[in-house]
Amino acid sequence: MIFSCTYVLICPITGEVRYVGKSDRHLDLRHREHVYDVRSKAGRKVDWIRWLLVQGHEPIIEHDEDIPDGVAWEVREQERIDYYISIGCDLLNETLGGKGVRNPSAHVRAKMAKSATGRKQSPETIAKRVARLRKPHSREWNAKIAAGHLGKVAGPQAPELIEKRIAPLRGRSRGPMSEEQKAKVSDGLKRYSRPTQSPRPSRNHQSQICVANGSARQKVGPRRPPR
Repeated sequence: MIFSCTYVLICPITGEVRYVGKSDRHLDLRHREHVYDVRSKAGRKVDWIRWLLVQGHEPIIEHDEDIPDGVAWEVREQERIDYYISIGCDLLNETLGGKGVRNPSAHVRAKMAKSATGRKQSPETIAKRVARLRKPHSREWNAKIAAGHLGKVAGPQAPELIEKRIAPLRGRSRGPMSEEQKAKVSDGLKRYSRPTQSPRPSRNHQSQICVANGSARQKVGPRRPPR
């Protein structure tokens, strides 16, 4: 029976620990999966394994610690990664362990920014975000917000706060706008431009206006003749 455990990948050339992971399968199978990832995946760890294969070597996998029952494997993996970092190991882990991305490295941040560049949200996603923003808050939520602002005095900001906000803007010169920037501004203004002439009211609307004006004249009285 194979229990969950943490393992390490060791460089066969330097003998240093380069990667910490978790597995609930046999380590030989996990080792083959790491080597097979070279064909289709990318990353610092994959690049390192690919370099070892070119040199005629493979990473060495070794058992690190068993994960007891009742202990979250995410926590134990994070603890082991923190331990190896604390003793000076140059790990290739792109996160600090566990599911998801927690405190990603600069390499992972660059990959995330590159993948998000130019990505446009679908109309369904935009509709969901708008519906979430328009959803009214509950009474409990409003009470918490009111309690948090209770006792605060609204007034002018302190001079040091104003200086802190203005300091980065000093000395910044704005040059002429490029043609691309002008086109973007023009498109944005066209989107929110109002019609130059208001639409002509319908006959029903005109009759209602006449009735309203007539009743108002009766209340005020007849107009005086012009002099």
